[in-house]
Amino acid sequence: MSKEEALQYLQLRKIDAKKAAQIYELVGGRMIHLRRLANAKTKFESMCSISMENRFGFSPFFTDVRIAMSRDAEQQLAIAQVLPNYRYHKEGATIIRELLEKGSMSSKRYFGLLGPEVGNMLLETNVFAQHFGLGTITFQSTLIAQACKQNLASWKE
Repeated sequence: MSKEEALQYLQLRKIDAKKAAQIYELVGGRMIHLRRLANAKTKFESMCSISMENRFGFSPFFTDVRIAMSRDAEQQLAIAQVLPNYRYHKEGATIIRELLEKGSMSSKRYFGLLGPEVGNMLLETNVFAQHFGLGTITFQSTLIAQACKQNLASWKE
């Protein structure tokens, strides 16, 4: 989903423009994440009668959600076995470095680096996504990309 569509969806869910932009920055346009955050925010606000924001403009809700979603992304990387000391770290780190640098890579290059067995296995773990029409590989979500950026040292050669 485009940024404009994601922001419009969040505003339809009664989330103001500033908070909608923060949510989009965190998860991008992946509908499953947008819906999860919009539902959680609604539930959080119904439990709290006051709105507190820290000096950076984030409420405790956004701080908690950012931590929880980062944890989810870390778990996804662990399931894919690409974290340091895991089985496919070397192979995963090669792909992650290139995706962080360029945003995408050709499917041909991806499978050339990993081979079909490891390449397909990593795609099945939802860390990477294959776009058949474009012939490219990207991160599955903005959330995964951000988790990889936060742990940049883990992907060094």
